[in-house]
Amino acid sequence: MNTKIIIIVCLLFTNKIVAQIDTAQFRLPENYRLAANYYLKKTADSPQLQHNYYQTACYLSLLEKPDSSLTFVMLAIEKGAKGEDILTDTDFQNLYSLPIWKQVIATLDKQFLLGYPNITNPELSVELWHIWIEDQRFRTLSKNIKDRKGMIFDTGYDARLKRVENIIAQFGWPTIRMVGEKSAEAIFLVIQHSDGIKQYLPMLIKAAMKGEANKKHAAMMIDRHLSWMGKFGKRKQVQIFGTQYFRTRSKDTVTRKDTWSDMELYPIADEENVNRRRKAIGLESIEEFCFQRKVQYIPIKERLDSKPIKIKRRWKRKGYLLGTSPQK
Repeated sequence: MNTKIIIIVCLLFTNKIVAQIDTAQFRLPENYRLAANYYLKKTADSPQLQHNYYQTACYLSLLEKPDSSLTFVMLAIEKGAKGEDILTDTDFQNLYSLPIWKQVIATLDKQFLLGYPNITNPELSVELWHIWIEDQRFRTLSKNIKDRKGMIFDTGYDARLKRVENIIAQFGWPTIRMVGEKSAEAIFLVIQHSDGIKQYLPMLIKAAMKGEANKKHAAMMIDRHLSWMGKFGKRKQVQIFGTQYFRTRSKDTVTRKDTWSDMELYPIADEENVNRRRKAIGLESIEEFCFQRKVQYIPIKERLDSKPIKIKRRWKRKGYLLGTSPQK
């Protein structure tokens, strides 16, 4: 159907479009119709912007106009809407049971693969992309959960971990060449939050040293392994690249409520040279890293009680330095 015809048909919801309007009020159910018409007009005024088609689709879905909503979902995809947003946006829950929703998913899968024309396992890449989406649904994609009702829990992690472990058993560590960067990241994210880091870390390091995995991911997993080994084992908590931080909880003696400390880094081995190591693998400085994440950081030269931690030989043997030098 021609886009102009679609807009004309949908504008029959109302004959009045308000020029000046508070879009913050659109999320109120009584304003869904107004919101749909507002963004419909926007698609006519700025047809190149996918945002307007996307928002139109959202409000048409909320108005229980599934056919019209799906039309604008497809138009949003054509204009460049991100698949991970469409697949996690709770506004589209009304559309999931429709047969054509499978066509939407197929279109998004095809669009995703266009970004990785030379990978060797497209089918696995798509599966891992969907695993990445599910892993980030309650994290970086949580903005798309618009119908929040109380606490939200990720109940699918165990199933994702089991599938990822089966994939590694079958294919080895999925490399960038095999599945592309986004899908390779999915493997990292799932294992990073598991108890199996010790088992899989050597595989990630090996792939990273060959340029087939992201060295930043390897650094994060190395730091998590070392700091958590100290947390739950007999070793001291430590890290190499300064990617892991924490805060502590205590109970107020008067109010009996939990209070949290400021974020702070786990101790860093050879801290004087941490920025050299970070720069070598493409990370920002430790100062910038902490500033962005509101992590408390006092430079080592300003800490009178600082005790240097040496890089251990076994860390070098295991490749934990990722090709960087511990020396100045």
